[in-house]
Amino acid sequence: MNTRMQSAMTKSARNGRTANRSKRQSNSADVVEQLLAELAARRVRLQELLHMVRLEVAREMALEPASARRACRISSTRLRAVRVS
Repeated sequence: MNTRMQSAMTKSARNGRTANRSKRQSNSADVVEQLLAELAARRVRLQELLHMVRLEVAREMALEPASARRACRISSTRLRAVRVS
């Protein structure tokens, strides 16, 4: 092979590698953007779920008499004491 032909082949191989690298990087960026969007959507759903749970707890606390809440608090404290020891 002559040197001009080798030089041309080497340049085309480099250009091909550069193009492949660029394509992989753009695919990687797309995947990262998709992952970030999915995580943001999950965060919103979890915040909504937490809000609904808080509303439900507040509703149950309003319906429950104070003496029942006090009994629950005592039993949960005892339960924690048992778990620690």
